[in-house]
Amino acid sequence: MEGVEAAALRSAVSFCKDDIVLLQHDGFVAERPINLVELENRVHQDTDYILSYDQKQIEFPLQKNFVDFVV
Repeated sequence: MEGVEAAALRSAVSFCKDDIVLLQHDGFVAERPINLVELENRVHQDTDYILSYDQKQIEFPLQKNFVDFVV
C-alpha cells in the first residue's frame, strides 16, 4: 500500500503545488480549499487508482489566542 499512497501524494502535490504548506504521511495541508472532484480526477488519471479525499479546516482551540501558538 505504501506505493499507492506515495503515488497518490505525488500526484496531489503536483496538482496543488502552489497551495501546499505542509506534507504529512497520508496527506497535506493547503492554504485554501481544494476542489476535491478535480483532485480525485487528477489522481485517478495519474495513478489509475480511484481514491476519495476529504478536507477539514484547521482551527485553533477557542480558549487560546493565536499569539500563544507563535514560537
